[in-house]
Amino acid sequence: MKSMKRIYTCNKCGRHQSKIYFDAVLFALLQMLSFQSTGFPDEKSITEEKNNFNNIHKINSIKFEVKIFKTVLHLDMRCSIIGKNQKIKKMKDRSMILYHGRGEIVEYPEIRKAKFNKDFYFGFYCTKIEEQAKRWASRYGSDGYLNKYEYIPNSNLSYLTFPEMTEEWLDFVVACRSGKAHKYDIVEGPMADDTIYNYIQNFIDGKISRAAFWELVKFKHPTHQISFHSISALDTLTFVGSEVVYGQKK
Repeated sequence: MKSMKRIYTCNKCGRHQSKIYFDAVLFALLQMLSFQSTGFPDEKSITEEKNNFNNIHKINSIKFEVKIFKTVLHLDMRCSIIGKNQKIKKMKDRSMILYHGRGEIVEYPEIRKAKFNKDFYFGFYCTKIEEQAKRWASRYGSDGYLNKYEYIPNSNLSYLTFPEMTEEWLDFVVACRSGKAHKYDIVEGPMADDTIYNYIQNFIDGKISRAAFWELVKFKHPTHQISFHSISALDTLTFVGSEVVYGQKK
């Protein structure tokens, strides 16, 4: 019996040897009982049948491996999609409304090269402070518009952030005001308003020292600006509407 069992053992999986042995013996018995049978199957028939069972098991093993591969691939893709969705959700959770004050409605923000350099070089400037944007919209005394955008950060972009006015902020503003470009997509930090700008210009011209500059600006009200310096940066903004800001004509 052990010899017969070894003959019908699967070449791939020893765990299935009892089943394969039983199937082979059952086949032989059916051959004997069949009216078409001419007697007990010869060794060639047994060998062929054994090979057939091995081939069938080999095919089933391949199918099983393919199924496992597809399952793993599906799980990898599903995890990747879930991870991406979680990343997008996390970014959306950090979204905010930004404001841009101008004399016209700006549905599609642009980056324009202007006559004078700005704090963070040429870019599209916004702020999270609504009143600050309103002042900019009507700064010449005429009516303007408060443009509103939903801003969703993009972790693939390069950022530079100044939480407050520091030595690094001052050096960066001086460089940008002097016409030096930078590599950042988005820059965020305090804004040099008209008064602070004059102080910066006096500092650039050597009329006041660095220490004097900080003494002059330390009592200024907080300001905020965020500038966008590439097309990818502008893609983080979605126009959500605008409202009229009435100026006080002189």
